[in-house]
Formats: sequence, C-alpha cells, structure tokens
Amino acid sequence: MAFSISNLLTPEHREYIARMNERIAELYRFDDLALGQELLKLASEARTLYPERLAKGDQGHGTYTTSLFWDVVPEIAKRLGVTVLGQTIREDVRNASDHELRNWVGQCIANAGWSPITGNHNIKDQPLCPWELLTHEACNGNPLAFAIDRIAPVVEFDRNDVLARSIREVSSVRGFEPPFLKWAPEMDVKPYPSEVARLEAVAEGQTPSFGM
Repeated sequence: MAFSISNLLTPEHREYIARMNERIAELYRFDDLALGQELLKLASEARTLYPERLAKGDQGHGTYTTSLFWDVVPEIAKRLGVTVLGQTIREDVRNASDHELRNWVGQCIANAGWSPITGNHNIKDQPLCPWELLTHEACNGNPLAFAIDRIAPVVEFDRNDVLARSIREVSSVRGFEPPFLKWAPEMDVKPYPSEVARLEAVAEGQTPSFGM
C-alpha cells in the first residue's frame, strides 16, 4: 500500500480537513462580490479570535500576517467590488498595482507561519478556523489566491510568482500535464494522475517511481 501523510492524522483531523476542502471548493464557486464579502468576514473573525497575534504595529505596519488580515484582504475585497468602510489600508498595499497585490498575497500566505489547529486535538465538530482558511496552502486551495487570480490572472509561468510556482510544482508532482498555474478544485480530485500511473505500472508488473 502506498504511503499517505493522511495515515498519520487522527480521524478528527481528517474530518476537519475534509470540511475545510468542501468549504474552499464552495468559496471557489462564489461570484466576485460574494467572495470579497466572505473574505472580509473571515478576516474580521480572525482579528476577533486572535487579537494579540494580529495586533497592528506602529503606523499600522507589522508582519506579513498582520498585513494580510488588516490590509491585503480589505484591498482584495475592494477590487472585487465590495465597499469597505471604517478600515484604513496601508498605503503601499492600497497603491499597489494588481500584479504587485498578487505578490503581496503570495508572500503573506507563504510567511503566515503559525497555525491555530496544529497540536489541537479537540477540533471535532468545531467551526472552521478563519485563520486557517485565509492562510491555507495555495496549492491545496486558498480563497485569497483564487481571488487574486480574478484580479491579476496568471498567463504564463513566472518563477518569481510565489503562488503560481507552488501550484505548478505540486500539480506537476501529482501528474497533471500540463501542470496548473492557478488552483482549481479538480487539482485535488483523487486519484491523482500520478497515482493512476503508479497503479497501472503495478498492474503491468513494472516498478513505479514514487510520487505524491
């Protein structure tokens, strides 16, 4: 039997991840305005749940993570058509081009770091964590990543594009040809092409190469 990282997870964590994936796929189907509104709601909920970790620094500047929840999410929501009231967005994010905002999203997700559910064994039936939804790996579906895909679509591979690079690498390992440059739900449908190829090789008596 092929090794799967999911075998190391508790049943509670596997159920939580399944709910997370369902929610992300649902958000993917939202229109621009509804997606922007939901992103704003998730950021607000996260700031309420984790006020110490998401406290703004002097002059509104802080870490990539605080910038994501206070500045990047509201700016993306604005560009998706949402009227954002009562929130001051830092100037360099507010004045960023669409392409520059895409870079902000990639860097913020890549540097989010801390996870509220890591080591948490009491997640059965808990509501999905807004922090987790907004910092989920782009290669496994992140609503901020597919929101910025609508604002600044990727048209060709750019190694400096953190989002496209992650998605391309993972989809390639999963056996998709050509690899994805932006995430879509079908990228997570199992069995992956690489798994199908491995099973076919086994059936034919060949020794398959290892894949994700």
